[in-house]
Amino acid sequence: MWILGKHVDEAALTLGKEIYNRDLYSLEDLKRLLETFYDMHWLWNSLIFENPSSIDKLYLFNELLDKRDDLNDIKEKKRELDVEKDLKQTDSAELIRKCFAENNPRFYQLITKSKFSD
Repeated sequence: MWILGKHVDEAALTLGKEIYNRDLYSLEDLKRLLETFYDMHWLWNSLIFENPSSIDKLYLFNELLDKRDDLNDIKEKKRELDVEKDLKQTDSAELIRKCFAENNPRFYQLITKSKFSD
């Protein structure tokens, strides 16, 4: 898959999801993947929607993503996904006010479903 991934984006994406999602693969495998397919925007974007097999993989992915100035669109999308996840679980009126103040329509539905909207 490593060789095929250099020629076929779908192979790199499949390999990326396997490495990110399965315990069978190490942090070194993930680091190698992200270095090998450094310029594959689609891979980086897809991984923000995946559930890593370990918190260490999440931290490594976030660390490498944060260093990239060319992936600001993915960083913003990931931030929104993280906020949405927090909103689904929150009982913090402060977080809800902060998210409402961002004037982001993606957050409004989640805010209206919060226990504070009653």
